[in-house]
Amino acid sequence: STAGFACNDGLFVANLKNGKEKNLTYDLDPTIEKISWMDNETLIFSSTKAAHTAIYSTDLKGKLKTLVPPEWVIYDFQLEKNQLFFTASKATKPLQLYQITLGSSLETAKQLTQLNKDLLSKIKTRTEVINYKSEDGTPVQGILTYPIGYDASKNYPLMTIPHGGPDALVKNDFGWMKQFFADQGYVVFQPNFRGSIGYGRDFYAGNRNAFGETDFEDIMSGIDYLIDRGIANEAQLVSGGWSYGGYMANWSITQTNRF
Repeated sequence: STAGFACNDGLFVANLKNGKEKNLTYDLDPTIEKISWMDNETLIFSSTKAAHTAIYSTDLKGKLKTLVPPEWVIYDFQLEKNQLFFTASKATKPLQLYQITLGSSLETAKQLTQLNKDLLSKIKTRTEVINYKSEDGTPVQGILTYPIGYDASKNYPLMTIPHGGPDALVKNDFGWMKQFFADQGYVVFQPNFRGSIGYGRDFYAGNRNAFGETDFEDIMSGIDYLIDRGIANEAQLVSGGWSYGGYMANWSITQTNRF
C-alpha cells in the first residue's frame, strides 16, 4: 500500500476485527515489489534498494531481517522450506533462474537455467553504477554502460536515457536499450534522478511540483560529471527516452543547446 502521492510503499497488516492497521516497514522506507507468506507469523518481500533488489522478512510486529542483500536485480521469487528460488539478472548477464539456501551468500547461488547462452559470448560491453552530486549537492546515482573496446584515454559520444515514470528507476541489470547503443559506440548514461523509486521517500518526492527542475538538474549534473571525468565528449551529447523520459528529453532541448 502507498500512503500519499509522494511516499514509498509500506507493508501493512490489518486487524479485521477492529480495523486497525500497522505499517511494518516504515523505518526501512522500502519500494516493495512482491510479498509472500513465509509461515503464519512471518512475511517475506522483495524491495528495490538503489540499483539492485533485496529480499527481507518481517514478523507481524515489524521485526525485519535481511535474507538476500541488494547485490543482484531480482524479479520474482518462491520460497520452499529453506530454499529460495528466484529469477535475476546482472548488467551483462540476461535473466536466469537460481536457487540458494537461506542464509548463504549470493556467490553460492546455483544457476538452474541456461537461457540465451549463445548470446553471452556476444556481450562485450561493461556496466557500472556511478555516484555523483547534483547542482544543489543532492547525491544521485546512475547506470553507465561503456561501448565495446572502451579506451579510457578517449572520450565518447554520450547517449543519455532518462527513465519513464517518473516513479520508476533504472536497475543494474541486463537491458536491450543500453546494450544497443553501447554496441553502436556510445557511452550510455541512465540517471536515477529525483523522483525515482528505490532511494527513499524524500528522494521519491524530490521532483514533486518541480517537474523539469530538480530532475533536469540531476540529469545535467550527471552529464557534466562524465565530461569532467573525460568519459563523454561535450560536442557529442544525445538524449532520448520514452514516457516521462521522452518528456525529459524534449524538455531538455528547450532548456539548453548542448544536445
